[in-house]
Amino acid sequence: MEKSKDELLAGISKLSGLDPFPDEIFYQIFEIEDNVERTQYVEALRKEAGKLKRRPEFNNLYRAFVLDYSQRQKQTGKVTRFTDQPIELNCGEWEATDMGV
Repeated sequence: MEKSKDELLAGISKLSGLDPFPDEIFYQIFEIEDNVERTQYVEALRKEAGKLKRRPEFNNLYRAFVLDYSQRQKQTGKVTRFTDQPIELNCGEWEATDMGV
């Protein structure tokens, strides 16, 4: 069963000093489409990690997940498909055609 953002946030505060951060919290970040909401969630996670005195560890893991996510998006192989386009551009998971994006 998939956990909600609030459940994941509450779960972080219950971690011990040796428990790893669950991958679910990072995957949840990428599911949030609204930039403001995503940033608020990340900051709430950082605050909880700070209470555990594990903020640097959280920040490093978050950066690694962002890097991995962006690399995966580039590997999807989708490129722009416009009529008479001078060059093809990578567009991640998006489909870019004459009909729109």
